Amino acid sequence: MRRALLLAALLVAGVAGASPILPSAPALAEDAATPAKVNFIPIGDFTVNLPLAGHRTGYLLISVTVQATNDAAASIQAMMPRYKEAVMRELMVMSDRHILQPDQTDPLIVKDALMAVISKLQPSGVQDVLITRLLYT
Repeated sequence: MRRALLLAALLVAGVAGASPILPSAPALAEDAATPAKVNFIPIGDFTVNLPLAGHRTGYLLISVTVQATNDAAASIQAMMPRYKEAVMRELMVMSDRHILQPDQTDPLIVKDALMAVISKLQPSGVQDVLITRLLYT
């Protein structure tokens, strides 16, 4: 009986390999493997007029989403009209400069331009700009 009590006391104290103070190695690995919470904030769908050859007009439909930290996400959501306006202005400028053209638009150029615009409004915490839809008519 005394031996059973001594063994139980050692287990509780952590001497027999089970440490109540420090987590086990697998528990530490699980915590390290858990990714941080990611915030995806949809900025919106935008339709932009495209000047085409022969005095024709086409349209671009683009959907933009921002990946941001928790702090930046709250700020972006609070100022959403400013972000929508900035993205729309940049897309209009790109259209006027003929950067947005069917079968010729480089999505990375659009992404970089939108990242620059959004980063001016939110200097820290924006991790990426995602183009989730890009359609021409």
